[in-house]
Amino acid sequence: MIDLTGKQTAVQPLLLTARQAAAVLSICERKLWELTARGDIRALRLPGRGKARAIRYDVEDLRAWINRLKTGPPEKESRETV
Repeated sequence: MIDLTGKQTAVQPLLLTARQAAAVLSICERKLWELTARGDIRALRLPGRGKARAIRYDVEDLRAWINRLKTGPPEKESRETV
């Protein structure tokens, strides 16, 4: 992609595969699928037939999930320190 100044720039993807999304979140794919199944992270199902339909993750949805983690209530410690 060439910007307005004529310089070559890298194109940033808007949608990521499960593998890519898990990698940028530093979690395993299994955890990503769990979060998706619970509704914590939204996934997009692209058009296609049968199992050929592809699942993709919007970069903005991943950022929104991170922001919800930042602003959520702090986790309680399971043990008290003496």
